[in-house]
Amino acid sequence: NTGDYRVLILGKEVLGVIKRKSNKQSFLNNISQGGSAEHITNQVKIKELSSIGLGISSAFHLLFCGVDIIFDEKQKKYFHFRA
Repeated sequence: NTGDYRVLILGKEVLGVIKRKSNKQSFLNNISQGGSAEHITNQVKIKELSSIGLGISSAFHLLFCGVDIIFDEKQKKYFHFRA
């Protein structure tokens, strides 16, 4: 578990992307459970994650949401679920 990404979306606009990481004593990435967050500024990664997040929010007709995305290091692909 190297963390997950949260894409924050309002309407059809991405407000930001963060990477959440667990503390060393837990596998949970939630900030409320002791994890930490890092603001993502890499434009290539933002574009890739934004595309996934906007696709999910559009499919479910969501106006405000956070889409959580995990990158599987072994399979070299993203997995996502809606928050």
